[in-house]
Amino acid sequence: MRRFMGRPGAPGIAQGTVFVYDPDLPAATARQDDPRDAETELARLDAAIAMAEAEILDAREHVLEELGEDHARIFDAHRLIMKDETLVGQARQYIREGWSAETAFGGACQNIVRAFQSLNGDQPDRTGDLRDVQRRVTGHLRGGRVSGLGDLASPVIVVARELSPSDTASMPRDKVLGFITERGGETSHSVILGRSLGIPVVVGVEGLLTRVQSGDAIMLDGHTGQIVINPDAKTQAEFENLRAAYEALEAESLRFKDHPAETRDGRNIELLANIELPEEVEAVLSHGAAGVGLFRTEYLFLTRPDFPGEEDQYLAYRGILRSVAPDPVIIRTMDLGGEKVASYMEFPREDNPSLGWRGVRYALDLEEVFRTQIRAIFRASVYGELRLMVPMITRMEEIRRVKVIIEEVKGELVARGQSFRDDVPVGVMVETPSAVVIAHLLAREVDFFSIGTNDLIQYSLAVDRDNRKVQGLYDPFHPAILRQIKRTVKAAKQQGIPVGICGELPEDPLFTILLIGLGLDTISVNPFRVPEIKRLIRSITYDQAKSLVVSAWRYATGAEIRRAVGRQAARKFPEIADLLARDEEPS
Repeated sequence: MRRFMGRPGAPGIAQGTVFVYDPDLPAATARQDDPRDAETELARLDAAIAMAEAEILDAREHVLEELGEDHARIFDAHRLIMKDETLVGQARQYIREGWSAETAFGGACQNIVRAFQSLNGDQPDRTGDLRDVQRRVTGHLRGGRVSGLGDLASPVIVVARELSPSDTASMPRDKVLGFITERGGETSHSVILGRSLGIPVVVGVEGLLTRVQSGDAIMLDGHTGQIVINPDAKTQAEFENLRAAYEALEAESLRFKDHPAETRDGRNIELLANIELPEEVEAVLSHGAAGVGLFRTEYLFLTRPDFPGEEDQYLAYRGILRSVAPDPVIIRTMDLGGEKVASYMEFPREDNPSLGWRGVRYALDLEEVFRTQIRAIFRASVYGELRLMVPMITRMEEIRRVKVIIEEVKGELVARGQSFRDDVPVGVMVETPSAVVIAHLLAREVDFFSIGTNDLIQYSLAVDRDNRKVQGLYDPFHPAILRQIKRTVKAAKQQGIPVGICGELPEDPLFTILLIGLGLDTISVNPFRVPEIKRLIRSITYDQAKSLVVSAWRYATGAEIRRAVGRQAARKFPEIADLLARDEEPS
């Protein structure tokens, strides 16, 4: 029996059998020692490409039926690669020089990968898509279809280095009990899908693939990030008790889903849900959220071979607004860059992409793409209660330019004779220290704030969340973070605009109490966590929450704040002691 700790991705407990998914192929060797018959090898290559393309078309059709057009488009990029004249032409040339079809195609793929890696950054990185295509074609050359997640016959827990959109989109959803990945963060595709489907995910378990094999028994806790391989009887019993406790907690919290999110002394909190996929709207409605507090539109851009058109985006936004109406939907404009990059996007290779070309910077540089999104959003606005939010604002010039574009887009829609709501509130995400410092100025320009805690912590503490060397320094309770939230709330209140929060932190019950005490108007969390946060809100008073915030100012470290405030909260709110204790890391 072995234990590991990763990072929580999506909540839940799962136990089952490991399925190791490692699609990487070994490096292609040099030319064959015995020259091959060129015509025979060329025919084999053509047949393998044709079979791989048919396989992709089948997968696309399956995903289209199961998940819709947005997911299905991820396979279009693979078809385009297989038809690429440079790739196929180079493979054919190698075959004419005596290489086998397998080695020729692999060598051509690797040449393109090396070319991408040597560029100074003015071309898109399509290495992930190339690996997928190489795996499929080589599999057919070797005599059969490459086994993947689409071939799962029984329920398993998937262990992988990382999972691509095509990996997760093609799997049978009833055959995956959970995901564990060596890489990735809370925006990885496995986490997005896990949250969407309500299955547990643990990420950031480096080196796990060398310590586990298919068929091993495994347990994972998506709340704490704990993993146990080949557990003994005692540990299995502990996990079963833990699962039962979580299920009981969830059942208890679900009793509150249809009640208002109001403290015992009458303060109402607008409790909303974060979503990445249109399919998650069902979970929003069934778990009692008062609307969508963050619709991350990036997935519309990451699952296709080119930028989505206006009509496709319009239909997606319209569907969400219609489903959630009359409750509000906050749509965040594209927050691309960093890890959120598709193969067709011409992103430079950056030494530090988190500080580079991302968010509103990218949107304003690709103004026509941005305008297309704004047009689609405003066209959909007539179908519900829309609020528009802009990410990664660091300077006043950025939000002022966005507002100019919005007004120009409205003029275009008037000229087209297309309807839209003229009173759509426009807000910004406060997720950088510079935005906090100028929050009193930003508040004069916008209609609301939403604090993005994930990036605010990263930038404030200079901590890369995916770097295991410094993960322990990523501290939400750091006094600097609490004070920045307080400063942002004060700026919003002085200007008379509402302020909310939409990062991962509100899913920590103790932090939620502090957020309420700090004066947040809106809290947005994963839809599956809405009932328990609602239960928490209804179990406390605003005055008690404020007193805990006052207490927090006395301490100098995040550990001191968490420990002292946690003890006080447990005494003040014994009826939610199970919530407060749930996410404590195991000893």
